[in-house]
Amino acid sequence: MTARHASIGLLSLIHAVACFDLWMTFSSGTLLPQSDGLTLILSVVLQAGSALYLTVQVRGNRLPTFNLTRFARAGGYALLVSLLAGSMLVSAGWLGRPVARVFFFTALAGTASVGYVLSAGIVTFPWRRLLDILVANVVIGTLLLEVGLLAISRVYPSRIFFDPTSAASMIDVWRVKPHSTGFGFRYSSLGYHDHEFFAADADDLVIALLADSFGVGIVPYEYNFATVAENRLKASLSDRFDRIGVHNFGIPATGMREYLHLLEQEALAYNPSKVVLCVFVGNDMDGIRRPSRRDRYLIQDWLFSTYISRAYSVYSNLRAEGKSLVDLADYLGMKGLGGAVAVEDTPQAAVSETHPEYLEDWTKEPPHLDRETFLRWESQRLPVCDTTSVEIESRYRDFFEALARANTLTTSRLLVLVIPDQFQIEDDLWNELLRDVDHPGRFDRFYPQTRIARFCEQQGIAYLDTLPLLSKHQKQGRTYHLQDTHWNARGNRIAGEALADRLVQDLE
Repeated sequence: MTARHASIGLLSLIHAVACFDLWMTFSSGTLLPQSDGLTLILSVVLQAGSALYLTVQVRGNRLPTFNLTRFARAGGYALLVSLLAGSMLVSAGWLGRPVARVFFFTALAGTASVGYVLSAGIVTFPWRRLLDILVANVVIGTLLLEVGLLAISRVYPSRIFFDPTSAASMIDVWRVKPHSTGFGFRYSSLGYHDHEFFAADADDLVIALLADSFGVGIVPYEYNFATVAENRLKASLSDRFDRIGVHNFGIPATGMREYLHLLEQEALAYNPSKVVLCVFVGNDMDGIRRPSRRDRYLIQDWLFSTYISRAYSVYSNLRAEGKSLVDLADYLGMKGLGGAVAVEDTPQAAVSETHPEYLEDWTKEPPHLDRETFLRWESQRLPVCDTTSVEIESRYRDFFEALARANTLTTSRLLVLVIPDQFQIEDDLWNELLRDVDHPGRFDRFYPQTRIARFCEQQGIAYLDTLPLLSKHQKQGRTYHLQDTHWNARGNRIAGEALADRLVQDLE
C-alpha cells in the first residue's frame, strides 16, 4: 500500500463513520424539532459536498502524499474546530443533542478532508508554525478558563455559577436564603417558605410536602396551597392530634432527583404520616438520571458558554418581569424568587407589606411576564404532551423509575399531587401553542395525567389529579397568574382545599 493509498483510506474511514451516524439517525424514526431537522439536512449536504470534494481531489491526483505529521496536524485542527463548534452550539441551545453527534462527525470529515488537501500548498511553513502556536494558546486558555469557572461554581455557587449534575448543589443554590422575608413573611431557618418544622410525636400529624416553585408560592404565605391545606386539616382534625403541620419543603427549579435527595436527607427525619410529592407536568417529568460530565460523548457542555447562556436567560426573564438590577442582585444572592423578593435580617414584627389587590380580585392582576416570554416558556413545555417522541418516552421511563423509588422510601406513605400546566387549563392558550408546531396531531393535551394515573394505579400509589377541579373552576375565573405558569391565590385555595380533603379521607 502506497502513502497515497494510506491518506485516502484514513479520510474515507472518517467519511464512512459520518455516513453511518447519519444513517443511524435517519433510521431511528425519531421525530425531531424543526431546527434539528434542518441541521440534519444541512449535515447531509455538507457530508455530500465534502465527500465530492475529496473524490475530485483524488481523481485529479491532487491529494498530497501521506505525511504523518501533516495528517496529524490537519486532524487535530479538524477535531478542535468540530468539537468547539458543536459544543458551543449545544450550549447556546441552537443544536439539539439528538443531532449533535451527527453534526460533529460531519464537520470532522469535512474539515479534515479540506484541511489535509490544503495543508501541503497554501499554508507555508512560517504561517503554519504561527497557527500552531495560536491554536495551542487557545486550547490552554480554554482549559484554564474551564478550571477557573468550575472552581467558582464549587467554592462560591450562585444561580448562574452552579453544577446542575449534583442534586445537593441544585438544592443549596436554589433554596431561599434563611430568615429572608417575602410578601411580609419571614422564611424559616432552613430557607423554606414555612414556619419552623417539628418532628412528629405519637399524638402529632406531620405531612411532608415536596414541591418546586409552587411550594415557594408566588403568593403570600397565607395564600399558598400548603398553608391552606394545613389550616383546613387543623379545622378538621384538631380533636385527634396535638399538633398538625404541613411541612413545606418547596425549592424552586428542582425536580424528581432533588425531591428524592430531600426526602432521604431531610423530610423523613420529621416522621411524616404522609409525604405529598407535587409533580408539575410542565417541568417535573424527569427522572434521577441527568447528563453527567462523563456521559457527554464527543460534545462537551463548556462552562463558559453555558454560563454566558444562563446569565443571558436570567437577565431576559427578569426584564420580561419588569425587574431592575436591584432585583437581579437579590436573585443572584439567593434571597428570593419572583414576587417574593427577600429583605434580609428584618425582624418579623417590623415587616409590613400591603398585599396587592389582585390576590382577592383576579380581574385586577397585571401580566407577570410579557406575552412573548410567556409563550416561549409554554412552548418549551409542550413536548411533554407529545405521544410519539422517543426522547419524551425516555423521560417518562426515568420519571416513573424515580416515582417508584419515592414510594419505596416512604413505605407507601406517598401521595402524588399532579399539578397541570396552564395550557391544559386555558383553551385559547392550548390552541395558540398548537398553531406553531409541525405535527399537532402528535400532541395529547392530557397525556401526562393519563400516563401518571396508569402508572400509579398499577403500582398502588395514591395520587390526586387537580386538573378536573381546576378546569371546572376556570370557567368562573382564572386559577393561574396572568401570563405566568403558577397558581394565583384562587388556584392555590382550590388545590389546597382539595389536598386537605384527600388527606383527611386517607387518614380516616
